[in-house]
Amino acid sequence: MDKKLTYEERIKWFIDNFYETGMEYQILLESYKNDNLDEFEWYDDIIKIPKYLSEVLDKKVYEFKTKNKEGFTNNEINILVKHFPNINMDKFNDALSGITCILIDGESVIYHDDIYKALRCGLENRGLYTWEWD
Repeated sequence: MDKKLTYEERIKWFIDNFYETGMEYQILLESYKNDNLDEFEWYDDIIKIPKYLSEVLDKKVYEFKTKNKEGFTNNEINILVKHFPNINMDKFNDALSGITCILIDGESVIYHDDIYKALRCGLENRGLYTWEWD
């Protein structure tokens, strides 16, 4: 089941992805309280703030510019997880235990799908479900 993002998480996503002037989080939190976050006008754009964790992770993982098309290097993983300050790194790392990875130019490369699942585990504070194992 997909985790539904809270109002606060959706506003945080908006700040991280669109807001450039440094306006305080608390002010934005109050000012959009009665707005439809599913679709609202921001200057000349229509912004659709994700409702579910999977929408956020899809974009972060599958649109991340990796050095190798096959997946993430350790350095890229470290950059990616910084976007999620509340992640449980123990759960994230546990989800990566025993996965298959490849070696490219002397570096371990971890597949996008494995990183996606590990992020879900770390953000949802859980282990892998049996159907998520490869």
